[in-house]
Amino acid sequence: MLLQTFSSTSSSTSISPGALVHLGLQAAAALFQVPSDTFVQQLPMIAPLPQSPAEVALRKSVDELLDESMEPWASRPGYPIFDDDDEDCNIVNTKMQRFSIKTSDGNVGDAQQQRTPATYGEITSVGARQLFYHMGLTTTTTGNEHSKEEDEEIVFVDLGSGRGKLILQAFMELPILSKAVGIELAPQRHATAVSAWTDLQSTAKELRSGRSQETTTEATVEFLNEDLLEVDLSKVTHIYMASLCFPDALMHHIAAKLEENAPNLKCLATLRKFETSPKLASKTIGFQHRTEYIDMTWTQESSRGCPTFVYTKAPLA
Repeated sequence: MLLQTFSSTSSSTSISPGALVHLGLQAAAALFQVPSDTFVQQLPMIAPLPQSPAEVALRKSVDELLDESMEPWASRPGYPIFDDDDEDCNIVNTKMQRFSIKTSDGNVGDAQQQRTPATYGEITSVGARQLFYHMGLTTTTTGNEHSKEEDEEIVFVDLGSGRGKLILQAFMELPILSKAVGIELAPQRHATAVSAWTDLQSTAKELRSGRSQETTTEATVEFLNEDLLEVDLSKVTHIYMASLCFPDALMHHIAAKLEENAPNLKCLATLRKFETSPKLASKTIGFQHRTEYIDMTWTQESSRGCPTFVYTKAPLA
C-alpha cells in the first residue's frame, strides 16, 4: 500500500551521492576537530551542469525572466505574505483547524510547533534544477532520469504552489513535461501565479519551443485554487510539496490521499518525511526513499540546502 510505503523509513531508505558528500565533509570536520558543519557551510549549492551551450543560454534567460517578474518578493528569504485578518489567512487557518487536536487540558495541539503557512519562502532557481534532477525529470545522462514510455504523459504538480515560480520554471526547462499544475489554497497567492503566467506565457512558450528538438509533447500549464486533499491527482506522475509547515495529521491525510487517488505517481519530493506510524504495517512495497539537499531562499546563507525527502517508485523486477 502506498500509505505503508511512504510511512516506512527503514528498509527502503538509501543514501544519495549528495548526502554522501555531506557525510564526507562532516567526517573531515571530525578528523580536524572543528565544528561538524565547518566544511558543509563552505560547499556552494550548485545545479546539475548544463548539457549544451543552448541549455546554458536557456537557464540564463529563465533566470532573468523569473527574477524580473518575481522581483518584488525576491529580496527576503521568509516573511509574512498576508496579514492575520485578510482573506488568505482566514481561509488557510480555517482549513488547518481540521488538523488541530485537543489535548487533555482543552488546548489545541499539533500546530506543528508554531510553524505558520503565512511565512513565505520558496525554492530557488538553482534548487528547482536540483529538484528536477533528483526527481528524474531532466535530460542529464546519469541513469537517474525517468524513462518515458511512448505516449506516456508526464504530469508535474506543485502542491502548495504559492506564486507559481516553480511551475513556470518547470514548463520552460523540462522538455519531457506534458503538463505542469500548481495547486494553491490561498486565493491571493493563486491570483499572483495566474497573473504571472498571463504576463509571461508568450515568452515562456518561446523559450520552451527553442528546445523543440527535445520536446516530444506540447506542454500545458494550469493553476488551481483548490484544497490539495480534494483535487484530482489520478493522472499525476511527479509531485513536489513544500510541506515544512504541514502538521503531522495533514501529512497522514496526504499519504492516504496519494494511496487512494494517485495510481500513476512515480516520484514525490517533500520537505517533511512521512513518519512511521505504529498503526501501519512495517513492510515496504513499491517506493524507495532517499534524502537530498535542495537550495531554498531560507538556506542560501548557510549553503547547506534544505533536506528534501524523495520517494521514487522502484522499477519492476
